[in-house]
Amino acid sequence: EQTLTDWNICGESVVGLAHRRRNEVCQDAIYYANNTRPILVLSDGAGSDLVSELGSKILTIGMCRFFNSLNEEFQLFLDNYKLLNDEEAIKEKCDYWSLIALNHAKGLLEDTAILNKRNIKDLRGTLLFVIVGKYFTFHFQLGDGAIIYQNKNEELKVILPNENSKGEFANQTIFVDEATINDIQSGVLLSNEINAIALMSDGITCK
Repeated sequence: EQTLTDWNICGESVVGLAHRRRNEVCQDAIYYANNTRPILVLSDGAGSDLVSELGSKILTIGMCRFFNSLNEEFQLFLDNYKLLNDEEAIKEKCDYWSLIALNHAKGLLEDTAILNKRNIKDLRGTLLFVIVGKYFTFHFQLGDGAIIYQNKNEELKVILPNENSKGEFANQTIFVDEATINDIQSGVLLSNEINAIALMSDGITCK
């Protein structure tokens, strides 16, 4: 069992060099909470879209607040030792929460588009998050980027995204507004086997 109060959590989004040279805003956003359990959410706004920086902020803040309000539900999943040897039940939980997360994320962008009289494509972005529990840590990835964790042997491991997240052509990816459940990669790690976990946008590959 992992003690949830032992975690330290932080996050930062920084304008990349190419965006700085073009005097463009940072389209990455990150938001986190550690009230009842550690929650970390990241979104990378689509660089070619008009106000994707707004969409990424709405996604990260809205999803984090949503998850933070569901502590009792996550206790039945992430704090439930009875699931430790039940792979089928864990997969069902992951699929269920992945669909809930996708629908809520789409709703956030749809509402923001209506309120700002925008096309939802102006706001689109990717979505990555982790939610830490006493026994399980739930990870979710839609689109490019990386989820990296350090195990108890201090080895760094990357949770590789599925092929769908890369898009059909180079420099393409999948965004929340057009995604389906098949575009999501989600699963759990055993919380007591993790020293640290990080979310990164695709900006880590830029020089």
